[in-house]
Amino acid sequence: MRLEELLDDLFHVEFDTQFQMNSTFLRIAEHGSSIEFEGKIFRLKEFREWYIHNSPEGKKTGKFTYYGDYDGHFIPSVWLEPFYEGKFDPLYKRERDVLEKFEDKKKKEYNIIATYPGKKQDNILMHEFSHLLFDTNSDYKEEIIEALSEISTKDRIGIANCLVRLGYQYPNLDGETQAILCEKEYLDFFKGRIASVTPGIAKAHEKINAIFIRFLPEKLRQRLKLH
Repeated sequence: MRLEELLDDLFHVEFDTQFQMNSTFLRIAEHGSSIEFEGKIFRLKEFREWYIHNSPEGKKTGKFTYYGDYDGHFIPSVWLEPFYEGKFDPLYKRERDVLEKFEDKKKKEYNIIATYPGKKQDNILMHEFSHLLFDTNSDYKEEIIEALSEISTKDRIGIANCLVRLGYQYPNLDGETQAILCEKEYLDFFKGRIASVTPGIAKAHEKINAIFIRFLPEKLRQRLKLH
């Protein structure tokens, strides 16, 4: 696990593998935003049983696929608080390791982006940076919401249905839609999941990607080689 400070109060945690990343942040991420476990205290066994019967891949295969289902995480520091407070007792070793990394920052507000190496890493960082902007920059969010409103109702419904099938909650659909559409590789996400990427969706990608690059701090643009 490697820790890098990208900006003041923005940290990148890079793991060697996708498994290490997802096994570390499973309970932290799902306690923070899960459709079923948000705000709940739970053990891995309980989550595993629910996920097998409720996730798209779990229902299809009968297996626990979580560790291979997510390519990155965006974690606001507030999601760590119940873990520091001892509400998740006992902690798993990987959870203890990440909490120790941020022990000296417990009284601050910050955000964590988690990834693992590979050819998709820059695309994952774009996705997670867009979540950061959407959640923390009201001007960015306002422009993005306007851009999303220009997508046809039919396309919006198609994207929304796709995300809901994948387990995203309705209040989070705008944030997730813009994060996908800002990516260079957005076509890879939609392939096989929606009927077609229409000209309207392609146009929305161009507009949202341009907004994203314009609002992204220069240091992060350099990190992603976006000019």
